[in-house]
Amino acid sequence: MKLKRIIAIACTAAMMVSLISGCGGASDKGQKEAVKEAEGTAKEDLPLAKYPETVTVHLGGKMNPNAKIPKGMSFEDNSYTRLLKENLNIEVVYDWTASTSDYDEKMSLCIGSNTIPEIMNVNATQYRALLKYDMIQPLDKYFDDYASDALKSYVKSGGEELQKCITNEDGELMAIPAPNLTAGGVNEMWIRQDWLDALGLDVPRTWDELAEVAKAFVTRDPDGNGENDTIGILGPGNSDHMNAVGGNQFGLDPLFSCFQSYPQYWLKSEDGSVEYGSIQPETKTALENISKLYADGVIDPETLVRSDSKEPLLAGKVGIFFGPWWCAYTFADTTLSGSADWRAYFTPLSEDGKYYYDQAVEKGVERKRFSEGEDLSRYDILVDCLLGTGFSGPVRGAFQQAIQAINRAKAYVVSVDINSGMNGDTGKGDLVVRSDLTVTIGYLKAGMFLGEAVWKVGRLVVADIGIRLVREDFFLATPEEMVFPRSGLSLQSSQVTMMTPGEAESVSKNGQTIPDVAQEIALRSQRLVRVLGKHSLVTDGYRTYFMEEGAYPAEIASLGEGERKE
Repeated sequence: MKLKRIIAIACTAAMMVSLISGCGGASDKGQKEAVKEAEGTAKEDLPLAKYPETVTVHLGGKMNPNAKIPKGMSFEDNSYTRLLKENLNIEVVYDWTASTSDYDEKMSLCIGSNTIPEIMNVNATQYRALLKYDMIQPLDKYFDDYASDALKSYVKSGGEELQKCITNEDGELMAIPAPNLTAGGVNEMWIRQDWLDALGLDVPRTWDELAEVAKAFVTRDPDGNGENDTIGILGPGNSDHMNAVGGNQFGLDPLFSCFQSYPQYWLKSEDGSVEYGSIQPETKTALENISKLYADGVIDPETLVRSDSKEPLLAGKVGIFFGPWWCAYTFADTTLSGSADWRAYFTPLSEDGKYYYDQAVEKGVERKRFSEGEDLSRYDILVDCLLGTGFSGPVRGAFQQAIQAINRAKAYVVSVDINSGMNGDTGKGDLVVRSDLTVTIGYLKAGMFLGEAVWKVGRLVVADIGIRLVREDFFLATPEEMVFPRSGLSLQSSQVTMMTPGEAESVSKNGQTIPDVAQEIALRSQRLVRVLGKHSLVTDGYRTYFMEEGAYPAEIASLGEGERKE
């Protein structure tokens, strides 16, 4: 069993993928010899060295049941597995495959029965179970010796908090993290570049240009089949939305935003009142213009009628649609086969077709790339937008030079959201922009009130962007409220106990939530307790501030001011 763990770990380092190694049954003699020889390979030849003998690796696979696999290939035998075999002498065997929706359940069953594969992707809960029951072996020896510099840099980039997640109590490396981007965001304009080229058209930048290009896609036979069977702009199907909050595949969101219309969003007006975007005059204007496109046949006539908008898209009959970045997966097969050349562009962000950045340039705002040793002393105002709230660790390279230049200048400095170089949770930073004014977005960051940060943020202002709290009795902190009246404690004091969610969970009892634990510790110690992580939670035991919406909605929903017994 120990040998199989070694096989899994060594192969993980060689392939540079985000995996967790596991234990299982015994290995055959040939595999043992291959691993023994592989472990003797010179370190300078790794991580991409070819094993002298074939190493077989057993996996559990996540497979989209609707995926189209190229002819002559299978889930086990494809370009990727062939590459591993030819270049690294690694033979991939799938012990089982499961659909995307069934994968977690299948993996949990394997963990419960101790029949786990040698390499696998697992979620946080499964990882903790593997760690608790000693089913995985530390990676340190193999990671240090065989991992590439790129992989080491990637793991290190997560900072101290990531290290706590992927190490055991003894500080040993137990897993390699796999990042997961939020599948939402801004809808982009996806357009057939090969159709533009065939018709001699440019990428549309204004509303009128967009209407003209889409009409040409309908009337000028861009696919060259001699039939009138193409769609200019694809719309949503009967189960989708014209406009929606978050990622909205096939939605017409960018057409609305061309007129500063944002249906289904709550908007804050200039006088401070909140208005519903769906009933604003801008939305009426947008609907009038969109309906004209529809009447002219530019937008798919079967919008909101089709059962599946992907059908004409995959059939090669669509010239333009709108959707988030992940829509590229939808048409990946057509792109790989060369039958379509899809490109992503932003749609116009103002009525005259100009981006706001372009407007700034037209008004005389200087555009200049920062260079090493540049003197910024001739500027009266400097706006700091270099690094955001997710930053941690030392500042390096051009960012280091830019921050040093800003701090040397005698200009009035405005930092946007947070001072570049500052850790939003701890306030720490080896090199931080010293601002005269910090305009933080949406909510305060606890780091702004800790340590020396208070001397670097200058005057602090919160720009309200309409963050919605989970419950009415929760509070988004303001600069004036960062003193806890009942206890008399302040985040600017030294009486703050810093904890991670993991540390809070480790001392919880009787089903306590993380906020429960934090409040109990605060009351017992007569100190503020700050829980680092997505919670951005601060409490004195009587009142709890959530600096932003956290990752534990069920826990947050169970706790509010007044529910704590003294």
